[in-house]
Amino acid sequence: MLLGDSVLDVMRQFGVLLRQQAVLTAILRPLSGKFARSGIMNEILQSGMENKNILTFALVFDKGDEVISALKQFATEQRLLASHFTAIGASSDAVVGFFDSVKKDYERITIPEQMEVLSLSGDVTIENDVPKIHAHVVVGKSDGTAHGGHLMEAHVFPALELILVESPKFLKRRFDQETGFALIDLDAA
Repeated sequence: MLLGDSVLDVMRQFGVLLRQQAVLTAILRPLSGKFARSGIMNEILQSGMENKNILTFALVFDKGDEVISALKQFATEQRLLASHFTAIGASSDAVVGFFDSVKKDYERITIPEQMEVLSLSGDVTIENDVPKIHAHVVVGKSDGTAHGGHLMEAHVFPALELILVESPKFLKRRFDQETGFALIDLDAA
C-alpha cells in the first residue's frame, strides 16, 4: 500500500486491473460452478468485454443458504465495489425490518414459515471498507398475503435465483446523523 493511501484509494487505483483480471478469469474458467467458500452456484452472464468491463452474474442459492451472509461473502470474494441485484425464489423463514425513525433502528419482524420471494432487490456498496448489502423484499404467504421490508435474514428453500450487475463506478456509504442511515455518498464515487 502506498504511504497515505486508504485501502479504498488503493482499490480505486487498481480497479481497472481487477476488472481486467475478472474478465480474464471469466474467459479462462468454466462459466459455471460453485465458488470454493460461498458455495453459491453461479455463472457470469456478461464478461464485461461487451459493456465497459461490467460483470453480470447469475447466482443460484441452494436449500438452507442464508441469503444476506452468502451474498456478502460472494461480494467480498469477487471484490465488488458497487452492484445492484434482483431475485425471486422461496424461503423457509425470513426476518424483515421496519425502520423506526424515532429509535433510528430497525424493528425486527420474524416470519417463521415457508413463503415465496415475490421480489428481492437491493445493492452492494462499501461501508467501512467492506461490502454492505442493502436489500428489500416482498414475500407471499400461503394465504395470499404479502409482507415486506428491509431483508435482514432469510433461509432459502428450495431455491433462490439472483441476477447481480456490477456498477461501473465505486459506491461508498456514509452515516447520516439526521436519519440514522448509512446513505450512498455520491461525492465519494
